[in-house]
Amino acid sequence: MSQQNKRTLFVVFAMAIFTLTIFLFSQNSTVPWKEYVDLRIDDLQNQLNRRAETISNETEKALASLNERLSVMNEFRATINDTQSRFVTNEAANKMQEDIRELRSIADVAKGAATQGQFLISMIASFIGMIGGIMGIILSWKKFKR
Repeated sequence: MSQQNKRTLFVVFAMAIFTLTIFLFSQNSTVPWKEYVDLRIDDLQNQLNRRAETISNETEKALASLNERLSVMNEFRATINDTQSRFVTNEAANKMQEDIRELRSIADVAKGAATQGQFLISMIASFIGMIGGIMGIILSWKKFKR
């Protein structure tokens, strides 16, 4: 039995004893036993009704508080789900790494082709320079012979 119930029972018991004492020792007014019992029952019924109303009100308040908490929790869950939906999955991350490797490989091939092109240009320039040098030698040799 809770502390509140014990207190209520004590108050009701004390009121009953007080009322019975007044009833028994009162010279001026006498109340028939049936009327006294009916009054006490009505009083107890009123107390029980007030108690039930209090419990009902407190239950409604607790329910409203619980609903508010649940709505906040649901909002938090929705935020987490929204955040998680923006994360990259392992499969997508692996695919991106694969694509990056492929792009690097293509860039390396293009860089190699550019290097080969530069080599070809320098070879042609060298060849032209050699031909110019040979022609210069031939021309200077012809001048020398004359």
